[in-house]
Amino acid sequence: MTLLHDLRLQLRKTGIDVGRYNASQSQEARMHLHLQANAIDTVLDVGANDGGYGQSIVDGGFQGRVLSVEPQQHAHRLLQQ
Repeated sequence: MTLLHDLRLQLRKTGIDVGRYNASQSQEARMHLHLQANAIDTVLDVGANDGGYGQSIVDGGFQGRVLSVEPQQHAHRLLQQ
């Protein structure tokens, strides 16, 4: 067994699983491909909270417009920041 294997086994005992990251199979990349395949250039994010979803699709490669709407005052302030 390698040190990496031993580390993974120890982490699993705490509920953490470590694996290789494949960017082409990430949720963000799949969403980007979906948006691109359907020629979507604007996303309306209703209930945007702090803008996490909008940021994740931009991080995945989306270059269109993201219109974020959040009715709750505290979350809206976070979104504006």
